[in-house]
Amino acid sequence: MMSNVYRRSVAFLFGLAITDTQTGIKLFKREVLEATVPRLKISRFAFDIELLVAASRFGFTIVEYPVRIAYSRTGSLGRMNTRNIFGAFIDTLSIYSRASFWRWLEPGLGMRIWMLLFIVGIFLFGVGVGKLLTPVILQGPVKQIFHFIALQFLPTNFRDWLLLGGGLALIILSSIQLNKKLLEAFVRRDRGDDLAGIFRK
Repeated sequence: MMSNVYRRSVAFLFGLAITDTQTGIKLFKREVLEATVPRLKISRFAFDIELLVAASRFGFTIVEYPVRIAYSRTGSLGRMNTRNIFGAFIDTLSIYSRASFWRWLEPGLGMRIWMLLFIVGIFLFGVGVGKLLTPVILQGPVKQIFHFIALQFLPTNFRDWLLLGGGLALIILSSIQLNKKLLEAFVRRDRGDDLAGIFRK
């Protein structure tokens, strides 16, 4: 189950349609390693992910073939524990950060401040709209439509947390997808020495 969740997360974050990114059996052409290894920074749990992300962005084809493996394992050595899972999670987020449009863009302090103010402005605008609509008395079909749109049929506490969680999830989802689209549109291979500086043609 954990492996499946991690695989889906990697596919969503990096666009890697690979069944098993952590398999110990991987074969690479020399040209792949010569292009990708100099850009790698992770040496722990998610090393495989970083290598595959770099290879994919350089435009190399990644192919999977079925292989039969006979495990001979005793005790608990080699099994994932809570510490290893947490380490893999942190490493994966580190790779995503280094492979992101934000890292490629390298915005200065002024641009970061304006981005922050833009987010704060959206929040304040939403609060203002909510306050303006509070005293408005809707009538007829419009009232019924707004009743369902605003989830007023749900308990107040549950509705508030649902809207908060849904809004946060939407922000995260849209940020990840926008990151992919911006990278595809602008990034070139010769931009810097990080993962964000390479991308397929």
